[in-house]
Parts: sequence; structure tokens; C-alpha cells
Amino acid sequence: MTIRSDIMRTLIGREFLRLRKNPAAIMLLGLLLALAMLISASTPAPRPTGPATCWVVFWEDDPLVEALRERIPTSIPIELIARQDLEGTDDYLSYPPGDHAIELRPMVTDSQGIEHPHVMFRFSGETDEAMFPYTQWFWSATAEFLGELAPIQLSSQPIRKTRAPRGLESSSLSDLMTPEMTATLLLFAVQFFICCHLFVSFTSQDRERGTLNAISLTPAHPVEILYAKYIFHLLLSLAASAAMIVILKSTSLGEPLLWGSIALTSLGLLSVGTLICALCRTQAAAGLMMLCYLLGMGVVFVLGTRYSMIGSLRRVMFETHSMSLSYLSLKVGNQLGLMSPLFWLMGLVLVWSLVASRLFIARGCKT
Repeated sequence: MTIRSDIMRTLIGREFLRLRKNPAAIMLLGLLLALAMLISASTPAPRPTGPATCWVVFWEDDPLVEALRERIPTSIPIELIARQDLEGTDDYLSYPPGDHAIELRPMVTDSQGIEHPHVMFRFSGETDEAMFPYTQWFWSATAEFLGELAPIQLSSQPIRKTRAPRGLESSSLSDLMTPEMTATLLLFAVQFFICCHLFVSFTSQDRERGTLNAISLTPAHPVEILYAKYIFHLLLSLAASAAMIVILKSTSLGEPLLWGSIALTSLGLLSVGTLICALCRTQAAAGLMMLCYLLGMGVVFVLGTRYSMIGSLRRVMFETHSMSLSYLSLKVGNQLGLMSPLFWLMGLVLVWSLVASRLFIARGCKT
């Protein structure tokens, strides 16, 4: 059949007017974008290149600590910090990646009952060679303060944990996940809301009220009604996704594979919403079915990593290939290795679209 542009414009304009009359939907989209802005603002600035910082950690603020504080040089980066301001256990304190530490631990008592200072050098990397400027300063400053050095129990260990000390930088979501993973999850959230939740809400409401049946009695064909809905929600999803990418990682705005993933994911979620609206007769039933789909998808994603049979089901879900493709496109850009998940995503979305559109045209406009 021929798609008539004048009818399509009228139907798309109707969808736009419905969105304008739904402030809750606009507010939720704004909240998602505001969340992306907060995450972007809370991401720590890239660490400047230069020598690694050496953290001098003390358990007790004694005269030696004060003497070291007064003798900190300007030529190498050294910072003093109290033990309670660091995360981790006493055995494995946490430091920023690439940094070293000199830990002034509590006094130890030898077999003769004499207390000695306990100093532990913690180095980043395979060897402690990079710590030489800091250890040289430490021994020089200690000898200058103590004069005749008392026996010191000395030990040296590599740093096994690299989380940042608490209080040295603001905590943020970027401490828990990469910017690419954050962007992938927020992009999917925006696409699911617009192309599944909003589509199901608008369409099932029209069907429950008999509006779809009334529109189908006009010269508008059910195919045109469905295409108009698809075009509106797809354009809205692309616009919101573009805003999200600009906020979180603007350098990926020109990645073709990323936009292919966004478009195919939006179309796939529209197909899921279309299938739900075609099967459910009321808005409440459609909302419950959509929630079941979302929860079921989450369960399959979690259990698919442990059980092979569920993992096979996960591989035929278009969301699996969609999120993988979006993440890798944000992470590494356009690569030939990403074509395989793109073809899988394209094939699965095509199947969903054909099944959902045929079912909706057959019974979607009937009450």
C-alpha cells in the first residue's frame, strides 16, 4: 500500500500533542538527562601526568610525623595522611593507581621488650626502584630528626589494591563503573522508556478508550497508524540519546555503529511494545506485561552468566547484542570486530518487527 504523507503528518502531530499533555513523561526524560549531567559533573578530572605521589600514612600523630611534615620537599610529590582517612584494612590499604606509600605503623616490641618503629614501604609496580627518591627523602628526614637512628623494623610490599583513599577526591559513580558502561545503561534506560513504556502507555490507552478503533474508521490505514507511532517514538528516542551522548561522552557522537545500535535497539523495543499492545486488551494488563518483560530480561541477564541453558536464551535476546555493541562502540569506536553483534542485532530486531507489526495490524486496532 502507499503511505500518504498528509495522513502521516496528522498522525505524528497527534502523538506529539499527546506527549505535550503528559508532563510526567517529559519530567522523567528530564530527570534522566539531569542524572547524566550529575554523573558527568561528578566524574573526577583526568589525573595529570608526572611523578607518582607518595602517601606517608601514620597511625599516631607523634613528633616524628610533625618533623616529616615540616621537611616535605617541593621537588617530589609527597602527601601525609592519617590511617583513618584511608579505605581498606590495616593489611591492605587502598591507594590511587600508580602511587606509592610509606606507612608509619604502630611500634613493635622485640624479644627483649624494646619498642621499635615499624615502617613499611608500599610500591606500585613489579619492583620498588621507582620509590628511591621517596625513601631517600624519608631516611634523610628521619636521620635529621632522630640523630642516632634507633633500630627500625622495615618491610616492603607491592600495592595490591588501587582504590582511591577516602577524602582525597569526591566519590562518584565513575568509581564503580566505567564512563562507557554508565552511558550504555543510561542510553538503554532512555530507549526503554520512550520506545516501550511510553509507546505501550499511549497505544494501550487509545485502545482501551476505543480511540484506535475510531481512527481506523477514518481514511488512515492501520499500517499508517503504526508507522506514525514508530516514526514519532523513534525520532524522540534518537533525540534523547543524542543529548545523553553529548552529556556523557561527546567524542562518540560521530560513531556510525553506535547510532546503528541505538536505532536498532529503539526499533526492537518498539516491536516489544507493539506485541504487548496487540495481546493485552487493557492498559493495566499491558503495563503488567511490560513489567514482566523487563524483570524477565533482568533475570535472564543475571542467570545467563552461570547457567548454560539460560545463557543460550540470552544469546537470542536482541538486548544482549544491543548493549554489547553500544558499550564497545563507546569504548573502542568503529571496529570490524563489531560487525558480528551488529548483524545479530539486525536479524533479531527484524524478526521481532515482522511478528509484532503483523499481529498489531491484524488485531491491534480492535477493541
